[in-house]
Amino acid sequence: MIRAFFEEGRNNARRKSQSDIDRGAGVDIAPVQALIHDGQAFRALASGRQDLCGDIGFTIKHASIQEVIREPQQGGASWR
Repeated sequence: MIRAFFEEGRNNARRKSQSDIDRGAGVDIAPVQALIHDGQAFRALASGRQDLCGDIGFTIKHASIQEVIREPQQGGASWR
């Protein structure tokens, strides 16, 4: 993925790019795609984020992100 991004200029945030890279590496992507399509992968990611961030509601996270976007030079995220 790193080589594809930096050397080939691929957009690794796109699912198609990720699938193409995985196929090129010989990875069977069918099980991964099944987890993505039925929502299990997102639930696992969201659960991991909750563990990392603590019990912080969406509204607080959203407000903090907006604050950083509005005043990036201040580094004024609410959690700092």
